[in-house]
Amino acid sequence: MNAPCSKAPTLKAPRCECGYRAADADDLFIHLAEMLLPDGDTDHNGIAHAEVARADSDSPLACLCGTTANTLTELDAHLRATLTPASEIGPDGARHALADPGAD
Repeated sequence: MNAPCSKAPTLKAPRCECGYRAADADDLFIHLAEMLLPDGDTDHNGIAHAEVARADSDSPLACLCGTTANTLTELDAHLRATLTPASEIGPDGARHALADPGAD
């Protein structure tokens, strides 16, 4: 019989490439949104992108631009693709992206 593992592996806190160490994945998501999403949720063409309030739980998920999604993951992917600069460079000049956990 194998002895139980006496020590669980230590998971490192997620980190942004700019050096920001997040408390957890939600904290990193908030950091990335604050650093990369433009004010007013408008893309470089001036089109607004944000989740539309649903009338009820049976209504489809939708973006202000008219795009619909089946899941929140799909809607989040649309918002990331339209609002996040491809370079992932924020207005502060730093790159903001999930850092390679092996780079520590």
